[in-house]
Amino acid sequence: MHEQEVILGEQINTAETEQIEVALVSDEKTARLELRLLTWSEGIGWYVQKRIPLDDLQSRFVRICLEQGERLLQSASPPALRTEKISSLVAEHSPGAQVIPFPMRGIPARVVQ
Repeated sequence: MHEQEVILGEQINTAETEQIEVALVSDEKTARLELRLLTWSEGIGWYVQKRIPLDDLQSRFVRICLEQGERLLQSASPPALRTEKISSLVAEHSPGAQVIPFPMRGIPARVVQ
């Protein structure tokens, strides 16, 4: 079977040392998306460091996670402030309830009352 591919997009990182690429790879029977991490090397140029083939379910999952992550990044409030906002909403609607935040890397877990 002969595979064909179409590069859907590519983006270099701010340091200009790595690049991600999204490709549509297909043959006579199937098609899939593929995420690729490329690295720059003097004398070689860009070369593929890692390939991640995604089936339909995985590509939908990645899209949903990226959309949620982007919304969180754009919210401009750090996780601790968001937890406090959630806690105040819970306190308003469920007196006596507590919010126990999930521990995040670099942020100690604490109970907000």
